[in-house]
This record gives sequence, structure tokens and C-alpha cells, in this order.
Amino acid sequence: VILCRGQVLNAFEWDKNNSFVFLPKDKLPSGIIQFLLVDAGMNPVSERLIFNTNKDGIVNVDFTTNKDNYMRRELVKGIVKLSDNENNPLVGSLSVSVTDDKDIKPDTCVNILSTLLLTSDLKGYIESPAYYFKDDKYETQNRLDLLMMTQGWSRYDVKKVLKGELEKPKSYLEMGQY
Repeated sequence: VILCRGQVLNAFEWDKNNSFVFLPKDKLPSGIIQFLLVDAGMNPVSERLIFNTNKDGIVNVDFTTNKDNYMRRELVKGIVKLSDNENNPLVGSLSVSVTDDKDIKPDTCVNILSTLLLTSDLKGYIESPAYYFKDDKYETQNRLDLLMMTQGWSRYDVKKVLKGELEKPKSYLEMGQY
């Protein structure tokens, strides 16, 4: 059984004639993927977490302004361009925060990618989660894989999900900042 963020992506019976299964990374979503080996009663026997980066799901952000330098309180016009990995334009809803570098130090330990795809699905403290997204080098990817092997799944009761016994939320989903 293959799961991502509580959704079953695929479930199939193991073919005993094969010693492995090949799954193309581009067919899996970005984020933590949970592989479960279950018995006939849908009870988990073995589990392995991996982190997948699907290049098709990565959005490129290009931000430019109409001038290089501005006077104090001068109007700044910015242009944000979103594109996919093939440079096709995308549409999206954005939020911008403007700060002064003298007052606010950028946080290099956490970013939106590390929060949405990594720390939100793992239990426990992860020191500098943005580190795992800094580059595509083998060493960084290997450390991310080691993190997946040492952290456990905490968000879902896997036995209940596999048997279709889903819990109803105790409160409504918040649709805004209220």
C-alpha cells in the first residue's frame, strides 16, 4: 500500500515472482510517501517512509521590479511570474510581505516547502528542516533519506485507514484567519 498525506495512492498484491517493484518518481507526488507491507487482514507488517521530489510539481517564481533603486517612500511596482518546469505560465494566489533587512533577519532554517512537505507530516523536532531542500546533491538527499528512516508516522491511524474506518473531524476546517 502506498500512501501520501493520508490518501491511498496505490494498493496491490505483491507478486512473489518479483524481488522488487519499480515506481517512477514522476508518477508520485512531492512529499513524504509511506510504503506499507500489509498482511491479508490489512494489518501493517513493515513500513518505510521516503521523500519524493516530483520535478513536475515544482513552481518557478520570478520576481522583478520596474527599477533597480528607489528613493524613500517611492512607489514600487513588482511583477511576479509563475511557471512550471517547462517554463509554461501558471496562475496562482499569492501573498507578499515586505520587510527591512536591518529589522528582520531571514530564517534560513525553515521555509514554506520544508513546513508543507516535511515537518507537517513528521513527529518530533527536526533541526533546520530547510537544509534538506537546499540542493540536489547526493549527501543532502542521503541525509533526507536517513531522516525518513528515523522519524515515525504520526498523523494517521494506519490500521483504521486501511480498513476504511475513517474518523470524522472533531472541528470544522478553518477557511481563513478567523
